[in-house]
Amino acid sequence: MQGRQKIDAAAHLAGRCVSGTLGVEVITNDADGRQGAYDLALTHEERTIAVEVKLVVDPRHRAAGTKSNQLGYIRQSGLAYTWLVYLSPDKSWKRALARIPRLLSELEERGVLPETAPYFWQHDFNLYIEFERLGIDSLSCIPSTEKHPPGYYVMQASWGGIVPELERVVASACELVGSPSMSKLGSAARSGDI
Repeated sequence: MQGRQKIDAAAHLAGRCVSGTLGVEVITNDADGRQGAYDLALTHEERTIAVEVKLVVDPRHRAAGTKSNQLGYIRQSGLAYTWLVYLSPDKSWKRALARIPRLLSELEERGVLPETAPYFWQHDFNLYIEFERLGIDSLSCIPSTEKHPPGYYVMQASWGGIVPELERVVASACELVGSPSMSKLGSAARSGDI
């Protein structure tokens, strides 16, 4: 049995948008995550153009992701669960990192369970204010396992949001690229300058 192909969602969406907007054939070139392979190939007037698709993410979000990776999983005796704490990349994490261990213990003492963890704090004004002050965007917990004994991960809060309809994303991106404000980009692409 062959392995499943890795799908690069950003390249897939970019390819569909470019194809729909410029009316050119777009082929996914790098479906397996090969090192050095470009993501898309565009064919226009018998020319093939290699395209590398990159997601542009806010520098604060990337820095928060790096900090999260550096912290890794933090074991915490006295906890019953494995917690996921999402912090805003727009706030300094120093105060939150100092407070999180005791805060999680307090939440468990108050009877917070995996099924209530994502929303219970929204109904407690004082806790809501503390979460806002610390930059805690959300949190959740799951029962601990042998692989993940009681403790927590600290991660950056999501950037962007949920997109319920893929087709609408492609249509919106195509409308933006085809809009008058982007006319220079469209002209350059059609003339072969990019």
